[in-house]
Amino acid sequence: MASSSSSASTSESPRFYYYSSSLLSSSSSSVGITPGDTAIVLLSAALVCLMTPGLAFFYGGLVRRKNVLNIMLQNFISMGLVTTIWYLGGFSLAFGEDQGGVIGSLEYFGLRKVGMKPSPVYAPTIPFLAFFVFQEMFAIITPALITGAIAERVNFSAWTIFLALWSLLVYIPVCHWVWGHGGFLYDLGVKDFAGGLVVHCTAGMSAVAGVLVIGRRRLVDESGPHNVAYVALGTGLLWFGWFGFNGGSARAANADAAMAYVTTDVSGSAAMMVWVVLDLIKNKKPSMVGMLTGGVAGLATVTPCAGYIRPWAAFLIGLFASTMSYGAVLIKKRVGWDDALDVWACHGVAGTLGAILLGVFAQESVAGVSGLIEGNFRQFGIQVAAAAIVGTWSILVTVVLLLAINLGIRIRVPEDVELVGLDMITTADHGAYDYDREAGSLAEMGSGEDIIKDPSGEEFDNTHTPLGTGDVQLEDIVVEPPQPSHIEEAATPHDENLYTTPTATTTTTTTTTDTSMSGSTGTTCTCTSTSTKRKIRSRKPKQHQHNPHNDEKPPEEGHQPHRPKKKRRKPSSGHEL
Repeated sequence: MASSSSSASTSESPRFYYYSSSLLSSSSSSVGITPGDTAIVLLSAALVCLMTPGLAFFYGGLVRRKNVLNIMLQNFISMGLVTTIWYLGGFSLAFGEDQGGVIGSLEYFGLRKVGMKPSPVYAPTIPFLAFFVFQEMFAIITPALITGAIAERVNFSAWTIFLALWSLLVYIPVCHWVWGHGGFLYDLGVKDFAGGLVVHCTAGMSAVAGVLVIGRRRLVDESGPHNVAYVALGTGLLWFGWFGFNGGSARAANADAAMAYVTTDVSGSAAMMVWVVLDLIKNKKPSMVGMLTGGVAGLATVTPCAGYIRPWAAFLIGLFASTMSYGAVLIKKRVGWDDALDVWACHGVAGTLGAILLGVFAQESVAGVSGLIEGNFRQFGIQVAAAAIVGTWSILVTVVLLLAINLGIRIRVPEDVELVGLDMITTADHGAYDYDREAGSLAEMGSGEDIIKDPSGEEFDNTHTPLGTGDVQLEDIVVEPPQPSHIEEAATPHDENLYTTPTATTTTTTTTTDTSMSGSTGTTCTCTSTSTKRKIRSRKPKQHQHNPHNDEKPPEEGHQPHRPKKKRRKPSSGHEL
């Protein structure tokens, strides 16, 4: 009975909006621009914009110290490149006039026909430009999510090409299918309040495809994130921005927005606490990073259904979200996927789960859509089908893109660059960190045992590491030994009043040869690390002898005669790159 009434309600309501029921019910009486609606959409756009820098900090804290700048660069470049694509034609392809249910037209190319007047189809109470900039922020952060899965091993040039093509072939088509007027999933009745399918499912499933194609990092560091404070800061910015992400998707200052704000916070908080409990059960103590990861998983899961459910359902969704994502992390480790920052578990699994649970917990009294709890089996079925379609499309296109790009430009950095760190080799800003303080990034390559065991169990010779070709070439790197400090007017070594300490010198040389993903070979890198203990010279204290012919009295016990200070030459730093 509930199912039939819901179907009738869906068929009779206008098809202008893809997820806001209150706007649907008030579209006939809305006239012109509403200041309150415009304000909340513009504010929400700014909040979502803040999420991309937040994501950069979140990922930057989780990666190893030598790759922080690289992962942040990959995130921030999305703000420039995707905005350019969105302005020139991406927005039009996503929300332009439908072409066969799969893509939009170019009627809005270069923001033509997009101005200060509202759109009768998508935004009758706000300027069409406000709708444009709000959707732009979604397009920016979605591909940036993928970088966490393939962190610490991807060539920046290849990533930039992939970023542009993925936006055109994955994000924009799926955006039109689900949110665009006339998209085939939109006409089927699929609901996605703020991007569980369009954002999290596409990015998360593309992430696992990238991991499988690109492969594991050569050395997987199990020491944990290098800066938990960055992770906490990034999580705070993401959570703050998520209110605009979900609440702004109502595109009005109304009850839908208020409900989305509440359900977002409740789900994220519940998921955070569940993750803490799971860590206590498994590891006997809580984890700060785990707690923050659980919160992000809960926020991602509630995203598609934030405006269709009540708070009690959001609480349950948070419980399911953390449990499923935690289990996905364990599965990932067991099967050996090197998803560096758990993008598949926290976005792919979470977004897909949220889209399906929308078909379970949605209530018609909230937003005009009923779910399985009210007997609407059809809505549940089409949500499952949509998740399968979007996930499959994302995986297939990502695999094809990565293989095609690798034919022209190597996607993966040479392995010696991966060992040294992408910041030092692939960015011009590596001076922002004092790498001399931790010279181990180079010295470690030649120190210790010659045989290093790969996390997969395979042993390889550290002196014959494969080195591939690519657009990044690593010159010979030599670490010079430190020069001992000298004291002016020092006595000769034969002076009986001098004594010296033993001197020990250790030199280690590592020669590496890399092989690319396609099997080609390239240059040879020789890294030499030399450490020298300084020779210390000092005069033995002389015994004072009293001269009877001298009227001077012998110095009192404990008194040191005045001696002019000797100039010292400043010692060298000890390491020259």
